[in-house]
Amino acid sequence: MPPQPVSGHSPMPPAVPRPLLLAGLGAAQILGWGSTFYLPSVLGPSMGASLGLTQDIVFAGVTVMYLVGATIAPAAGRAVDARGARVVMATGSVIAAAALVLLATAQDLSSYAAAWVVVGLMLPLTLGQVGFAAITQAVPGPATRRAMTLLTLITGFTSTLAWPATAALEAWLGWRGTCAVFAAAHLAIGLPLYLSVLPRAASVRPAAGKGEAPPGTMPPGTIPFGRFVLLVLALGVPNAIGSGVQLVTIPLFAALGHAPATAIALASLHGPAQVAARVVDLALGPRTTAMTTGLFSAIVLPLSLLPLAGGGSTLLAGLFVLLFGVANGLMTVVRAALPLELAGPAGYGTLTGRLALPTNVMIALSPPLFAAVLARGGPLGAAALAFALSLIALAALATLALERTREPRG
Repeated sequence: MPPQPVSGHSPMPPAVPRPLLLAGLGAAQILGWGSTFYLPSVLGPSMGASLGLTQDIVFAGVTVMYLVGATIAPAAGRAVDARGARVVMATGSVIAAAALVLLATAQDLSSYAAAWVVVGLMLPLTLGQVGFAAITQAVPGPATRRAMTLLTLITGFTSTLAWPATAALEAWLGWRGTCAVFAAAHLAIGLPLYLSVLPRAASVRPAAGKGEAPPGTMPPGTIPFGRFVLLVLALGVPNAIGSGVQLVTIPLFAALGHAPATAIALASLHGPAQVAARVVDLALGPRTTAMTTGLFSAIVLPLSLLPLAGGGSTLLAGLFVLLFGVANGLMTVVRAALPLELAGPAGYGTLTGRLALPTNVMIALSPPLFAAVLARGGPLGAAALAFALSLIALAALATLALERTREPRG
């Protein structure tokens, strides 16, 4: 059964019709990710040439973003529960605009790094799990998970839209002008969208005099330490694997003997596989749970890495990308829906904010780790690392599922 509203909570209707809510939230999220995380992919060479920085230093800005975001994620999650996602995400848009202005005016390594520190302050306020927290507040009840999946479908096209737009702006205005345009877009597009489509207050609030959580859920914003660790491993480790492996996929294929054009073509299958998996999850709807989907994804993840042991076959490389994309596409939905399914909507922002702290640290460290392993251990070394980590995630999720079956049912 899909997650139900927590007893003793009073849902409020969304501020706008649900399709408009999802379209507006999705558009703002695409702008947020496209103008920060995806920015160095296009502007990196120009930034490096202008500032005298190597490309590894340029891309280290994203690592700084995640590390800084991790430090304030718990506080951001509590703010979402206390004040509502609308205020928090709108604040993030203003900070994003300031960060991009700093980036546009950077002159050296110190000012470049400072800009990414400010981007990191924006991260947990506007991007990632806070978007799903906004959905729990605006779309309470059984429709929550479906709305989460729809949001992932929309944001799945971020790179498809952001990279060409960034390239076009750079050709017209240069990299500094592109950053300035994106800064203005956060104020002219992102900020108004968050203020107009999200409800003015959290839609899930504890009812007066009802302090107990119903059977099978945790008290708002709290979770036993053991279960918290299992959630970090079950949800955070696959996220880190996805971040690290995607970064090295093209050089990994090159090391297996594929020509550059073939490597890029194979790697490009990842996006469609992710979206297709989310479409299937959306179609299944209430016939499955986040835990079931998570277990399926956690099983597919290590299996997806086995074709890499077959060497340089194009067929096996394509099979790896497709299966890996399916696992990542489903896990994105699971990361949003499983905390809701396990702990209920009250305190969702607080719980996911706490989970974001270790998860963001793992994401930040994963790309350089996988790059180093690929350089020293080759494709099989990188695949072996991912396989071992995926087994840890699978074991953690299986333990959570076993615990879930032992919980008393009301």
